[in-house]
Amino acid sequence: MARLTPLDLRKQEFKQSALGLNKDQVHDFLEMAAEEFEVLIRERSVLQDDLKDLQSELDKYKEIEHSMHAALVMARESATQAVKAAEMEADAILSQARTEKSALLFAAKDQLNDIQNEIRDLKLKRDGFIMNFKTILNTHLSALTAEFSQDAVMAEPKLAPAPTPGSVKSAQPAPVISHHEERIIDFSKSDLTLSDLDDNPIETDSVESEEKDRAAFEDALDFDPNEDKDDDIFVDEDDESNGK
Repeated sequence: MARLTPLDLRKQEFKQSALGLNKDQVHDFLEMAAEEFEVLIRERSVLQDDLKDLQSELDKYKEIEHSMHAALVMARESATQAVKAAEMEADAILSQARTEKSALLFAAKDQLNDIQNEIRDLKLKRDGFIMNFKTILNTHLSALTAEFSQDAVMAEPKLAPAPTPGSVKSAQPAPVISHHEERIIDFSKSDLTLSDLDDNPIETDSVESEEKDRAAFEDALDFDPNEDKDDDIFVDEDDESNGK
């Protein structure tokens, strides 16, 4: 069945009957219905055009939504990959840092052991040097003591026999031993000082030799072999263990 149009309403004709309706009223009503029908058709056409526009916009928004959804999914995947890459890089950096730290610790321990061994060797060398120096010093002191004691004994004046009354012809002056006076020095004194040597001059064959011996003896009296025994440059093992 064809759809009814306003033109169909206007051309519609009815059969006449004896008791039929008023022809003019029917014609007017059909004309009014046709006009209203035309209005409805125009409105329907406008609504269809609007619907097409809205559908087009809806399709556009759906496409945008699809693009945004795809971008969001891609962003999530990119973020996940970036996080995983960052975690892997952080793990690699931490692993490398741990390896370098271990290597540095091992190297530091080896260097510390080398320094400790070197310190022990230096201590042994120092102790050996001190012992050798003390031995040489004691030897020289013993030699000097014996030499000074022998010179003092040899320099003692010999007493002449008492003259008889008849043998004395004239007064003779006392013999002069030397222009220097000799005396015996006791080197066994624990508080021996240079003043004991400087009170009276001691005769020797050479003044220069006497000055050298006196300087050596002065250094021997002032030397303390234990003076730098606990010097700060040597590391104590107890301090090292406490530092750990």
